Amino acid sequence: MKSLKRLTTFLLYTLLLIAFIACQPTTVTPTYSVPMLTVQESTNCRTGPGEAYEIIFTYLSGTKLEIVGRYEPGDFWLVKSNESPTGTCWLWGEYVELTGSYWTVASVAPPTSTSANGSSQKLFVENWQYSCSDGTLTFTLSWIDRATDENGYRIFRNGEPLVELPADSTTYTDSLNLPAGESVEYYLQVFGPSGTVNSSVMNAGC
Repeated sequence: MKSLKRLTTFLLYTLLLIAFIACQPTTVTPTYSVPMLTVQESTNCRTGPGEAYEIIFTYLSGTKLEIVGRYEPGDFWLVKSNESPTGTCWLWGEYVELTGSYWTVASVAPPTSTSANGSSQKLFVENWQYSCSDGTLTFTLSWIDRATDENGYRIFRNGEPLVELPADSTTYTDSLNLPAGESVEYYLQVFGPSGTVNSSVMNAGC
């Protein structure tokens, strides 16, 4: 009888121990993966987080870049960039998709703004329009020349320089063969001794 009682007690304590162990919280350590972002819409990559900083390059939709830092107040991400002289540039988080362990990247203090005065403050696109005929897209861009110290203007197509125009230019027309269903992106840049500034990206398609 005593042996049965001891066995019952032993089994009871064993069950309690098993129940106690099962109730303990399990810590799951997430697997680290490289922080990345994918550009969802054409986005300017700048020397710092915000429009006060110079544009280095405009990345097109679908571009994937590695994240190396963040600036939380404005939802900006510092990314590795082969197009940047410093190897990095800043992208606004509004038009990107984040993947990997992006929450692990360090917060980075923004650099001092070197936004240009003069020409860079006076770029204004007045009008842009396009038409398609027999597989040819014709794109016309007009702007107001408010700058007083510019060296000239550049027009970019799909992120690549298309043409460089002299100071005081106010319009340009481009024609190219474009298959149906495809699109092309343009932007205007003014440059001078005080720096450069880009317009917003304009999209045209047939």
